[in-house]
Amino acid sequence: MTDDPVETHTKKEASPEKEKPIETVNKPPKAEKVKQEVPEAKATVGEITAISARLKKALGTPKPPVNRSGDLTPLSHDFYVMMNRLRALIAAMEHQQTAMETMDKSRMAVSKLISVLSEKSPIFDQVGRTKKEEGEVSNSYASVNLTISNEARNYITTYRSSVIDYVKEWEKVITQNIETDEKEVNSLNNIFLRRERKVNYLRMKINVRTKLFVRTKSGRINVPDKMNEKVQRNQVKLDKAWEDHERKASELCEFIEEVTKRGWKDLYPLVTKMATMDSEMITKESKLFAELKAIMDVVPMHLENSSIHEDASDTSIEDTTEDHVDSLKSVSSEEHEVVHAEEDIIDPEIVSMSVIKVAK
Repeated sequence: MTDDPVETHTKKEASPEKEKPIETVNKPPKAEKVKQEVPEAKATVGEITAISARLKKALGTPKPPVNRSGDLTPLSHDFYVMMNRLRALIAAMEHQQTAMETMDKSRMAVSKLISVLSEKSPIFDQVGRTKKEEGEVSNSYASVNLTISNEARNYITTYRSSVIDYVKEWEKVITQNIETDEKEVNSLNNIFLRRERKVNYLRMKINVRTKLFVRTKSGRINVPDKMNEKVQRNQVKLDKAWEDHERKASELCEFIEEVTKRGWKDLYPLVTKMATMDSEMITKESKLFAELKAIMDVVPMHLENSSIHEDASDTSIEDTTEDHVDSLKSVSSEEHEVVHAEEDIIDPEIVSMSVIKVAK
């Protein structure tokens, strides 16, 4: 008899020495993954990253196996629930990033149009001017909005690299390591089942010979020593397969518990970073919006001074016009008096001609 595995249709009996391990549960359907660029290099616990370094330190030296294969079912469920939540968080963060970029573009579009509308007007310096002249300190509505936009772009860049990429690394590291360990556990489980089938087959052959002796009563049937040795040799292999499977299953259970039940240790640095970024951004924006208020407070004073100047200019024009009209009236009156005076003068020749005509 060779050591090759028997056919699958052979009747098997449960091994009396070991209980059959529970196979790794099938994965529930995953939530739809967010389309994202993933580096070709695979992150593992051995790599120096924020998440993997903590996990490596937390797990430390492997513990002796405690036959925890039965815990894989509930722990695997907890793990995939957490993975779906992490992927949903990544999708929400990327949506937030897109919204911030859209908001920044909209702000700049409004600011540019306001700047264009204020050109060649008394309020252009306080509203639309974006470039300062040399030695000038004052800002305008447009220039302050430009500064706010630059700060927003810096925030978005940091948000991408320090927040979104952190969560992606978090999801990638634990997923890749757990999927790798699951494959190894399944492989060890298959080896154990194959060894178990082999031992059960050999024992079945011995039992058949024993039953044959009872039925026939034709004499004692001795089991060859070679067959007993073969059973013992395969039993040792079966025990080793069981130990290997339980050792790896226990390590996988510990890893899943570390990333699920103590996953808050990876979440806390993320929340701290986000709170710090938001606080710094709000402080900068508050100062810039305060500048906007100061600028808008100056505009009425500027407009009032401009209005007084225009009123003075209009008054000067009106005075000049009135003087001109009075001058024209005076000249017209003098001309009228001269005409009347000329009419009062009698020409002697005209008088003499009139007398001659009367005599005739």
